Amino acid sequence: MINATSIYAPAFEPFVAYWASMQEARISTRSAGQQGRPVPLRCDFNPMRIPAQLPQTYIVERYSHDYVIIRLCGTGLEERFGRSMTGANYFDFCSVAQKSIFANLVKSAVTYPCGLETCRDVEMGDGTVHEFKSVSFPLADDEGVPRFLVGMMNILRKSSLDLQSIVENPRATISGYHYLDIGFGLPVYQEIDGVNSSDA
Repeated sequence: MINATSIYAPAFEPFVAYWASMQEARISTRSAGQQGRPVPLRCDFNPMRIPAQLPQTYIVERYSHDYVIIRLCGTGLEERFGRSMTGANYFDFCSVAQKSIFANLVKSAVTYPCGLETCRDVEMGDGTVHEFKSVSFPLADDEGVPRFLVGMMNILRKSSLDLQSIVENPRATISGYHYLDIGFGLPVYQEIDGVNSSDA
């Protein structure tokens, strides 16, 4: 059971339910004596189980604080970038001002571990502001160590907005974040580089 007052939109619900089902499957197969709610393994994730959400789905692997490799990037996201993202360092696509924010949020979600929701406000050239949300959850390696995040972003494949301009736009800022309890409790809410948790 994922515990938190969530900000995620109904479009995310099949994705969230699938991650929860992976965790439940791990609980049912854990060895005698194992305690707590295990984090699903990377190998448990079958993208064909969420075909409608797959174009907006991503997996990243955290190696260090500033080195997070994109392992999967759905076609809906890649179409907005105009290139394949697999194998790239995620932080190569963040503005300098946003790198430390994302680095701290990814670290919290993977090492605590917990789920993570983020909101990004993007001011476009015409002055309009668009809000984009993402939801992500940890996955563990074959040794059971959480090091991946699997997530979904609500940018549609047919969106008229250019994701490249969103990522590189200096007026694109993380406006809020929200942790989700997946059975390990929640990190202490704190301000991260001027961005407040929605529960702070």
